[in-house]
Amino acid sequence: MTSFQALVLGLVQGATEFLPVSSSGHLVLLPAFAGWPTAPLSFDVALHVGTTAAVIVFYARDLGRIVRGAALWLISAVRRREVRQDDLASARLAGWLVLGSVPAALAGVGLKSWFESAFEKPPSVAVALLVTGAILLLAHRCATGRREMKTLTWRDALLIGCAQAVAIFPGISRSGSTIAAGLSRGLSRRSAPRFAFLLSVPAVLGAAVLQAKDLCENAVPAAAAVVPGVTANIVPQGVAIAGPMQYAVGVFVAFVSGLIAIKLVLIVVERAKLTWFALYCWAVGLGSLVWLATGPSL
Repeated sequence: MTSFQALVLGLVQGATEFLPVSSSGHLVLLPAFAGWPTAPLSFDVALHVGTTAAVIVFYARDLGRIVRGAALWLISAVRRREVRQDDLASARLAGWLVLGSVPAALAGVGLKSWFESAFEKPPSVAVALLVTGAILLLAHRCATGRREMKTLTWRDALLIGCAQAVAIFPGISRSGSTIAAGLSRGLSRRSAPRFAFLLSVPAVLGAAVLQAKDLCENAVPAAAAVVPGVTANIVPQGVAIAGPMQYAVGVFVAFVSGLIAIKLVLIVVERAKLTWFALYCWAVGLGSLVWLATGPSL
């Protein structure tokens, strides 16, 4: 993998992670169309860590309140002290984020090999993008709620968490499916994306922990790439070698473009423009299927 390829993939990840068009789907289809070798899954996870850092920076105040509220609630439970209503609401939100992360954690661990194999199947990703388009169209029609995030219940958190679990499959937009689930539960156009983005933090960091071993192992073939006759024995055929420079470039670009994309999504959802992204997903999905059917075999 060249630094230019890492830059492009980082830009695509940052722009599409929060725009409801599936970042993982684009990271699968782009190398296929460009004739690039497939990026290692650990590189994909590293890019997601970059966009998660963007969420942490963008929602630093919210996350600070959540951590503070949870800590004060735990202290009060031990010392039997009362907690202010604001801190109690933040502690409750922390609980809903934990609960909403459970489905994705179970799916990620139990179906890890199945999800990983999907990254090697561009046709399946193209079909999943068509599904994402349908999800966004339904979300547009369901977006009539006015509930704020403080009214969330455990049922809301669990349902949105299940939507996030389904979105592990490349081509199903995580932001699109979780925002759609929130809107279907009556959350306002402001609260649905806010909770969806906060929910992504534990999910992506958890995936990074699961892939930590692969991240370390990827450094071995990267270093061995300069040794003749070694690379072919270490690196799976068709998978790119990503060195430390490529990881750094990709993560940084994903972080910066992710910050911009978050702001854009909040504006788009609030102005009820989700149909634009539904049409985009359908165009890319159908175009990809046609190209894969008539173009060179992959």
